[in-house]
Amino acid sequence: MVGFSFKDDTLLCALDLGLTDGVNRATAELVQRGVVGAVSCLTISDIWPQTAPMLSQLRSSGPPDLKIGLSIRLTGAFSPLTAGFAPENALRTGSLPDLDDFARAARGFALNDKLIEAECRAQLRRFTAHAGYGPQFIVLDETMLLFGAAAKALSATLAKFGFQDMILLCPVVPKPRGWIERVKQKWLWGSQCHLSKPWQRRQLVEPQSVKQLPPQASWRLDGQSWSAVRPAYDDERLARFDQDPERRTEQLGWFAAP
Repeated sequence: MVGFSFKDDTLLCALDLGLTDGVNRATAELVQRGVVGAVSCLTISDIWPQTAPMLSQLRSSGPPDLKIGLSIRLTGAFSPLTAGFAPENALRTGSLPDLDDFARAARGFALNDKLIEAECRAQLRRFTAHAGYGPQFIVLDETMLLFGAAAKALSATLAKFGFQDMILLCPVVPKPRGWIERVKQKWLWGSQCHLSKPWQRRQLVEPQSVKQLPPQASWRLDGQSWSAVRPAYDDERLARFDQDPERRTEQLGWFAAP
């Protein structure tokens, strides 16, 4: 889950619809109970085509102004939608690269922003192909901000589809530790490239405990409140995405109906 401001409202958003059946069930329940006002879709997931029909049901059973967005992923245990996507995953052939793979390619000046742009376009097109309309916001993963080639690819994608004013939800990029890492991120990774892009960004902040979660009233009244937490239901396919299932189960209680 993530809280973010959308125009004059601050909404709580359910992330990664389409990740698993368990996440889909949890999202549907939270929307129907009026807990969330926005949903982000993971179109790179294998089950996205079967999940997309849920959107019309969510719109009819949830808030009338439910916002629907897209999560663009360049890392994780998913298969890329485009052929020849680079860099390749060094450990799992056919899967998206991890941060180490991106860093290795960046050190060799081998990151190709055109190939990354093709993947971004494919994920966006897959959203519109099944939803029938474009997203109202986009959620980025850390890679989009850490590597200049990914930031350029995203900007080109937004321009291609006329989404220059799209709201982007950006994770907090960890600060480099020491001067060696600062040099590496600045000159090899191009981590500061995204700062020059005219994005309509919103920052995601992950609280470490339930005590840091803002009051539910502030989700709509206080545009300065930010929060990001991920509740989940038991689902064996979630094991590869979260190494602490007990914490996920505990988080379900954070969104009890008021």
